[in-house]
Amino acid sequence: MLLADVSNVSKNFIIPVPFFAIKLSALWIQLITGVPNSIGIALAEGLRSDTVPSYNHFKEITGRDPVPLQDVLKNLAEEMRKKT
Repeated sequence: MLLADVSNVSKNFIIPVPFFAIKLSALWIQLITGVPNSIGIALAEGLRSDTVPSYNHFKEITGRDPVPLQDVLKNLAEEMRKKT
């Protein structure tokens, strides 16, 4: 939804389900991206709970400040518009 907000494209229709089907999500990830099912399961399991890092090592490792997600998505949307 955030990408739709910054890129002025229509939002996807989302159907809420009363359960979180990890295997179904993993199969969907595999179908869309080609990522192996075992990795899809790990990715889907990571969505079960919010993860908030207690300390961010990004600047230590890269030597630069992290870029907010909304800024990254705006830049991506602009690049995509230029290619079309």
